[in-house]
Amino acid sequence: MAATNAPITMKETLSFMFSSILQKRLPVEAGINIVCVSPGIVHTNVDLQKF
Repeated sequence: MAATNAPITMKETLSFMFSSILQKRLPVEAGINIVCVSPGIVHTNVDLQKF
């Protein structure tokens, strides 16, 4: 699937910013990784994974 040149929406920008700040505030010892994806641009299987 090819990426499009669609402009980044405010919602995507805010989601990225929130994820970035959250990752910086979490202690490394927590063992939590923050991932921010936009399924409209990137083909992922995040919703298919079982946690």
